[in-house]
Amino acid sequence: PRPPDALPCPEAIFLRLDADDAGSRTMDGGNVVAWADADGRGITFTNNTATAPGVRIGAINGKNTVFFGGLLHRMVSQQGVAARTVFIVNKFPPKSAAHPNTTVGKSGWNYAGIMGDVGVDCGIRVLANGTWIKNDWTDSADIYCNGQLTTSFNWDTPQISTFALTRTHDGTARIVVGDYWGSANHYRSYYGDIAEVLIYDRHLEDAERQAVEACLGAKWGIAVE
Repeated sequence: PRPPDALPCPEAIFLRLDADDAGSRTMDGGNVVAWADADGRGITFTNNTATAPGVRIGAINGKNTVFFGGLLHRMVSQQGVAARTVFIVNKFPPKSAAHPNTTVGKSGWNYAGIMGDVGVDCGIRVLANGTWIKNDWTDSADIYCNGQLTTSFNWDTPQISTFALTRTHDGTARIVVGDYWGSANHYRSYYGDIAEVLIYDRHLEDAERQAVEACLGAKWGIAVE
């Protein structure tokens, strides 16, 4: 794990989840039932069911990830989270892979979400054509893939997905990782690996954002342009 002062703008970091930090994960057999802030900020995400995500050893350049298998494989924060600039190191499966959410009432790749509000139709999600949807959290936001301004993401390749939101997400609201809105009735879940989640509670200037992306790229072995 990286000491918090190694990241740019440490005073503005609200949350850091690090899948390669075994001490931040609580396991029940092969399931991750709790995932805590890696730097001791007292924020924990939980899933106490048999559908909790698992761990993939060495999945991104020799480092461990938390693997979300769709359906209810999601982690819910037990505290409110203030989010303004969001970095997610993640890896989607190959484009040809069928998303598990393909039955009635589920959405497959369309509207599959990687982060969002608990119980509210609001978050960060994708379309099957390989783009992030610019709505809700990301409405008018700048979205980057490995430092490049684009709504497109990569299939089957580790990447740094950055979301520069236009407003600070309400710090009193709980959020979900690995899903779009944590609904019991609608499945908008993520399918793939998440290696690190880094959330700042303020807007980062371009130079600051680029410095964070460079730091994450160096750690996870991802080229940043």
